[in-house]
Amino acid sequence: MLVVQGIAQEANVKLFDFCDPVVLTAGRRTRSCGLLPPARRLFAGHGIFAPKKRIEAAWDELTWDMWIDGKHVTLSGFGHSDRWLFNYPPADGNNVVLREWAIILLGAAGRHSIRYRTRWPQQGTFDTTWKFRVRTQ
Repeated sequence: MLVVQGIAQEANVKLFDFCDPVVLTAGRRTRSCGLLPPARRLFAGHGIFAPKKRIEAAWDELTWDMWIDGKHVTLSGFGHSDRWLFNYPPADGNNVVLREWAIILLGAAGRHSIRYRTRWPQQGTFDTTWKFRVRTQ
């Protein structure tokens, strides 16, 4: 498996279409996502959502870490992308911008885990591991 830069629209499977991405409280947790379809390009970028006027400031105040199958990934080399979420229920039905890391996994098959740890100055540390399995062709 290879980890490359890429946005959601460039993937044929998006991890967070199968795994609950919304984490609203600090703490450490593990989520099991089950079986994903075969994925040539699996988008695995996680991020935050906020109103457009707040997204830049919110993103800048965070410290991020990521691990794929226990190996640390230096996120700064991948960059991020923004997309709109309209009438988004976790944002009380408001329109928000989702900013997420530009991470794609090439050739993912079998069992994997992805862990994101995000530190907010006021709210604490959000540390979530998603476990999943990608079906082979």
